[in-house]
Amino acid sequence: MIVHLFHSSIVSGPESLVIPALRRLEQVALIFLVETRLGEKGREAAQYAHDMGHLVFEIEVTKRIDRKAIRELREWFKESPPTLVHAHDVKASSYLAEACAQIPERSFPLFSTHHGVRGRSGFRAKAYENYYVRCVLPKFDRVFTVCMSDRDLLCGRGLCPDKVVAHPNGVDRAKVLIEQRQRVSEDIRKRWNVTGLSDRTICLGVVGRLAPEKCLDRVLETASLLKKKRDADWKVLFFGDGPERKRLQERSNKLGLQEHVHWMGYRAEIKNEFAGFDLLLSFSRAEGMPINLIEAGWAATPVFATAVDGNRELIPSERFGTLFDVRLGEDEIARLLARILAQPDSLAVQGRNFQRRVESSYSGLRWLSELEYHYSPFIHPKVLSNVNR
Repeated sequence: MIVHLFHSSIVSGPESLVIPALRRLEQVALIFLVETRLGEKGREAAQYAHDMGHLVFEIEVTKRIDRKAIRELREWFKESPPTLVHAHDVKASSYLAEACAQIPERSFPLFSTHHGVRGRSGFRAKAYENYYVRCVLPKFDRVFTVCMSDRDLLCGRGLCPDKVVAHPNGVDRAKVLIEQRQRVSEDIRKRWNVTGLSDRTICLGVVGRLAPEKCLDRVLETASLLKKKRDADWKVLFFGDGPERKRLQERSNKLGLQEHVHWMGYRAEIKNEFAGFDLLLSFSRAEGMPINLIEAGWAATPVFATAVDGNRELIPSERFGTLFDVRLGEDEIARLLARILAQPDSLAVQGRNFQRRVESSYSGLRWLSELEYHYSPFIHPKVLSNVNR
């Protein structure tokens, strides 16, 4: 049995990638460390996995360091030794390392995926990151990062290069055929039901958690400047929720963007609706390998994003999208964006090229095949399924 261990209170990028992909593997169980302080909200990711048909176990966590939960995890592995355990991110990996330190004759390998090396902000998050890299990850047999730049960072922070592997993200979404894209886009926009949004409107999308590291203030400032530079019919649609929502909405109103900016909230279906956008915006100061950009590729939707980390691997040249220096000021960004929007034919070509790149190199099937390849030296071949069948 291969076990994947999560500490997730929401379904975000890691969960939406890993949990669906694991359905292709045989003999897999998922364990969730469930925060009881969050009530039913804390079970959201576990329920998501259960609804997909996974074998799911839950371990309750009642405080920041819950020794009882660690003991329960240890007993779980002592009574039913797995073939391999793969933890995802800081808390799951920390609990796993502590539990397995109390199993003297452990026979199974430990894997960990670090889902965002640069993206953590705030003193507490940075302290966790430092502890994670220096004290937890060295105890694992393999450490995965979601892009090459993250791998270089972890090795630079002292992890043994032989243990650290770049395993780029990949997801499968409904492919939008180029010849059908206009019709699909019109259908999606009708479902969104946004006042003033027609098939002629230039629709700019922002998809993801409304959190500080996404630098969404810069999106609003750029939109405010774009309003002065471009009279055409355009809108920015924000899909997602998070701690910054109320403040960002207030900022948008102060900038007079009520007609141009719309707050759509969380929408599960958005993963297959990127064809509704003419351009996807991503202003994050740090990214691993963003799922939303890969999803845009399946819809042949071009991307306008910061030239950081995994973005540069995903979009290596202007053939596939437009990256800008994260240090640019909003006025420069607005000028660049206005110039790009004035060239719809070039945007369409970028979208087609990007779709081919995502389909060939960033699919969920490719991600799972590479996962099995990295597992194979540690476990018997019969444990792995043939994902290509």
